Amino acid sequence: IPLMLQKSDGGYGYDSTDMAAIKYRLNELKARQIVYITDFTQGDHFQMVFAAAKKIGWVDDDSHRLDHIGFGTVQGEDGKRFKTRSGDTVRLVDLLD
Repeated sequence: IPLMLQKSDGGYGYDSTDMAAIKYRLNELKARQIVYITDFTQGDHFQMVFAAAKKIGWVDDDSHRLDHIGFGTVQGEDGKRFKTRSGDTVRLVDLLD
């Protein structure tokens, strides 16, 4: 699966925004460690993003650490996975009840 920084229609997706976020956090915020905590199914995506950041020289293994921590899938009452992009988010307190 390729890492796609710009789509054929000129748009940008998660790959490009996550790469931009890493660059910003490393260069502007001077982060030494970045931890992403998301649904475990995003693991391959973050492996590719982290590898790309290393390959282009943004990340130095001696100075930086990039980690992904995956958790189980959060599902709605219908048993389907939440899609945060749709705007149908649920507050954490409501999930815990």
